[in-house]
Amino acid sequence: MKIFQYCDEGGAVILETLELRLTPPDEFNDPFEFAPTVNPASREQTRRHLLDNFDEWYEYDGQRLGVGDRSATRRYFLDHVDSIVDGKMKQLPAFAEILRQQFSAMASRLWVVGSFSKIDDSILMWSHYAEKHTGIVIGFDAQQRPFYAPNILVVEYGEKKPIYSHRSESNEEFAKEFHKVARSKFKHWEYEQEVRILMPRSRSLREGRYMALEPQSVVSVCFGCRTPEAYRQRVRAALAKPHFQHVKLYEAKLSPSDYKVDIELCS
Repeated sequence: MKIFQYCDEGGAVILETLELRLTPPDEFNDPFEFAPTVNPASREQTRRHLLDNFDEWYEYDGQRLGVGDRSATRRYFLDHVDSIVDGKMKQLPAFAEILRQQFSAMASRLWVVGSFSKIDDSILMWSHYAEKHTGIVIGFDAQQRPFYAPNILVVEYGEKKPIYSHRSESNEEFAKEFHKVARSKFKHWEYEQEVRILMPRSRSLREGRYMALEPQSVVSVCFGCRTPEAYRQRVRAALAKPHFQHVKLYEAKLSPSDYKVDIELCS
């Protein structure tokens, strides 16, 4: 799959440094992004989760009870599990609201996101993200590193917010729910045909957000219809390096008859 990123002058930096700047969820422009409806667990789900995850409950709650060592706390837990569940259920509405408000901040501690598109000829995105058609669009081969499944998501559009079903405090469980939320967006953004890459914040990312690129992952660059000559020369200089010999260079030209741009191979 080929995916595209619309860029302002930062596009040249991507080519020069072979790095992509990813964005934490709490820095996205749209406040509806990464703001799901929170679906708290039912009483039976809560009870089953507690019984199946004593170690988790012990770490967060059990040790604070002061009823003895781990074995003594387990006995207390099994004897009082229904009252413990009752207490959890009373806390759920307030807890759900906290989760809703803090979801993007929680996600940002663990993940960063890159935004791309399936298309390179959207006049709206050329205007919004490529500095009024003065920037470039970089094409990437999503089969190449660092793009890999399951962290490549095709965005789905709809009327309703995604539902975050909180079941556990574990990062693994949160990651599953985060992928579901990250895949969802309001339908009025559908023209973007967005594809996202989700990357865990790890030492492999410089400063927790800059992702190194393999040269082979870059497959095309397209100038906008207003890209200045100085910027074109800067991009051409970056593409003159041996590791970019395979990259194809295009130009977006205004259609003489329709509201569209025609993507043509540069001579």
